[in-house]
Amino acid sequence: MTGATAPPATEDEVLGLLSRLVDLLLAWSYEGTFSCEEIVRDVAKRYGHDVEVSFLPDLAVLTVGTRTLSFAGTPTVPPLNQVARLKPLLGEIDSGALSAMEAGRRLDQIRAMPVRWSKPAQVLGLTLFSVGFGISVQSTWQEVAVSAITGILVGLLVVAGQSRPRLALASPFLAAVLVSGVVLLIFKQGWLDGGPIQLMVPALFYFIPGDALAAATLELVDGRITAGATRLVYSLIVLLVLAFGALAATFVVGVPRSAVFDVTVPGNLGEFAVWGGWVLFTLGVLLTFSMAPRDLPWA
Repeated sequence: MTGATAPPATEDEVLGLLSRLVDLLLAWSYEGTFSCEEIVRDVAKRYGHDVEVSFLPDLAVLTVGTRTLSFAGTPTVPPLNQVARLKPLLGEIDSGALSAMEAGRRLDQIRAMPVRWSKPAQVLGLTLFSVGFGISVQSTWQEVAVSAITGILVGLLVVAGQSRPRLALASPFLAAVLVSGVVLLIFKQGWLDGGPIQLMVPALFYFIPGDALAAATLELVDGRITAGATRLVYSLIVLLVLAFGALAATFVVGVPRSAVFDVTVPGNLGEFAVWGGWVLFTLGVLLTFSMAPRDLPWA
């Protein structure tokens, strides 16, 4: 906090602003709830009000004066172009440059921002995401080819699930079966060097809840037992679903489970390939998570 004083605001104006902010932060709480309450309290103090607020991964309660509001929602990975707009807005509020009503209008504009990239671009993004990460797993041409094929399949599945909530819910399992099935079919034909497991992981990396696991650990360390334990259980279930999908694929393809093993394969892409892979990965993040092009250099 800078110590600057924002224009005075009534309780109704602060409630209107904070209700928008809490709803937004709850939707974006995939990376943890530990900072959400602090943000809300700091904004309220800027306008001369003390509030009570409590966040869980899918629930928040806000009390302003004598009024209490509750919020519910499923946490998601936020569009990065919206995140990039929220941080400067919080800075302007902190500096005392905005009235509560203007800040509320700016929040509405952020929430209304469309997804930056088209659906074909998002499919391309998930393909680059898969290929770029795959090169760091196994620096071979077979990894590039298989990651590209499976990345396209996952991209089509993820994009199709954006307007179909039930499909989105089943996407981790379906993706695990689809990706593992394709890789095992290729492996069954004897076209691969080494084991298939290193070729399955890159395309499924999108579904691995690494952020949620890290957030769960931080929340537990911070003493937020309910939030941390809930997020940890969710993360473990997602990982088990992915593993079960891969296991189901072995039955569908008719490959023994013992065939799914990890074998080191010498790289054949050259010593600078991994660096190039991370460039592709970052381009994939840009297209997949709606990053603004101006943010690419630092990313």
